[in-house]
Amino acid sequence: MTWLSILLIFAALVTLAVAAACDLKDRIIPDALVLTVLFAGGALRLTAATVSWLTPIIGLLVFLAMSFQAARNIVGGGDAKMMTAVTFLFPPQIVPVTLVMIALAGGILSGAYLAAGCALRSRGVRAAVVPPRAGLLRVEAARAVAGAPLPFGFAIFAGVAVTVLLETLPCFSAIYSSTSCSL
Repeated sequence: MTWLSILLIFAALVTLAVAAACDLKDRIIPDALVLTVLFAGGALRLTAATVSWLTPIIGLLVFLAMSFQAARNIVGGGDAKMMTAVTFLFPPQIVPVTLVMIALAGGILSGAYLAAGCALRSRGVRAAVVPPRAGLLRVEAARAVAGAPLPFGFAIFAGVAVTVLLETLPCFSAIYSSTSCSL
């Protein structure tokens, strides 16, 4: 693992964290953040020990699947684009792990929003107009009660962060041993 790869992964994670914050606040992931992650991933793939022609094919397949879901309002358009961009951050054999981690994070996020919405509704809380200067927790509570869309950018960030953690631990130990590193 080179310093350039570490820098690119760090830049992608910071960008994903900013995208998650934007998605949480406004329920939108700006295209500039998607492009930043895509360029970081593309640079990672081009500087990898072996360049695989599978990366753009996997990216295209994920884009098609996510576009299909976005057209049916299952996921947001920004989420679909960001899911495509993150496939370029990892070698082809790691992409399925990444998608599973994102799905698990999305499941946890969905469960938390459903549970919060049910708990608040059982206490008689109704979806109401939230004052403009209300805190984030109050805004999210109102969104949970109303059944508003989830900030899936947070799940994307969490899934990628867990994958990076799982994949980089062997890389750091590979520096001191003969273990291989997949990133």
